[in-house]
Amino acid sequence: MILTGIKIHYKMKVPKDKRAAVERALEHHEGFCAASESVRRGITVEWESEIAEDAEHETLEAPAAATAVRGTD
Repeated sequence: MILTGIKIHYKMKVPKDKRAAVERALEHHEGFCAASESVRRGITVEWESEIAEDAEHETLEAPAAATAVRGTD
């Protein structure tokens, strides 16, 4: 099996007043992620996020999920 890419989907619930800060952090996270840094020269790393605002200040609804993308070789 040869991995050709990784797709990450962040699904989170954040306080209304923190959404902008979370979006900024997500925009810069790959540059500071040691795991991404380790593999990005050889495989594609893609990510997306789903952010819901919560007036009640609840914590994360679900952890991030990662999916390995398999090559055909």
